[in-house]
Amino acid sequence: MLAVLNAQVRNTGSTRLTLAVLAATIALLPAGAQADGPPVRAVVQKPRHCGVACAETILRAYRNRRPWTRQTALAATLCARMPEFKWRRPAADEAIETYYPDFQETYQPELAELLIDRGYCVISTRSSIDRETKKVTLHVWELLQDHLAQNHMAIIHVPGHYLVVTGIDPEQRIVYFVDPWRAKEVFSTNFSAFAGGQSFHTTRFGKPRPGWDGRMLIFWKGAPRNHPDHCPVCRAATTGKTYAYCRKCRCYIDRRPHNRVQRAIDVLVTCRRDETLTNLSRARVRTAFRRLEQEDRFRTTDLRAALLHYPLSTSVERRFATLHRYAEAHAIDLSPLSVADLIAVVTSQDDWREAVQTRLASRKPTP
Repeated sequence: MLAVLNAQVRNTGSTRLTLAVLAATIALLPAGAQADGPPVRAVVQKPRHCGVACAETILRAYRNRRPWTRQTALAATLCARMPEFKWRRPAADEAIETYYPDFQETYQPELAELLIDRGYCVISTRSSIDRETKKVTLHVWELLQDHLAQNHMAIIHVPGHYLVVTGIDPEQRIVYFVDPWRAKEVFSTNFSAFAGGQSFHTTRFGKPRPGWDGRMLIFWKGAPRNHPDHCPVCRAATTGKTYAYCRKCRCYIDRRPHNRVQRAIDVLVTCRRDETLTNLSRARVRTAFRRLEQEDRFRTTDLRAALLHYPLSTSVERRFATLHRYAEAHAIDLSPLSVADLIAVVTSQDDWREAVQTRLASRKPTP
């Protein structure tokens, strides 16, 4: 289509005719149409993996194919991080807890943290629809256009699904995107449909999807811009505030003073024997944590926190068991246990409760 339009433009000496051809071409472009667009193809998603498959799609486009970038690795890490994330941010309690590989959802702020911890600059926005126009808030739409113009890509949310916006043609007013459920295709739609709250895409079964709700996650490699006391977009100072999003422009703010606990949890995930989160190899954990202890930036308190919040075996659906939750529920003091003790407990699989009692009993002073 672009090649045809270019030929038409070259063969006419009339600016008026050129504009007419351009307008007619755009008008004929249906919402969700297949298009040439940027040379980016979606990674085929596994069931319930649309968000992490979108993240892998962008990471591949950025030429990062390390093991942690695969959708399965991302999903497992997000599952393992969930208890600590919800303890630190109680307002996120609606996020679903499910053991991997029964992955249920991508909780966007949690994915934002994970990408920040891997060295990416991240901008994440909440749902943002103008109450009067029913369109995506102009600030959010302009923010996305600005980053697409810089060749940054974005994960966007259409209720029930995630898509990847791969590029933009401002002259033709076209947005290009890919869908991890329809990975062999590249789609495009016009500005008005995309930012107007309208449906511009269909499911693989041909059913119209809801329109973009303003939620997006843009990430790229570049100069760090994630600071716990400033909004990454408008730079508004937010020192001492507790809300997770900037009240001025609704962008996510990473308020963590450090990421050591989360990175230690990530290390625990790599110590699994299989896809089961709770099936950790004790030898691997000991070796990995010994290596972390040798790094100046990791402290014993960080390793303890990672072990206290790591998911443990339980029969309760959608509610992870952790040592921290267990101790709170039963008024148990775990402070006598060393990091080595906690490793032994966390790697005990179904017997972790007994391991807690045994270790605590051995630490009691002899009468």
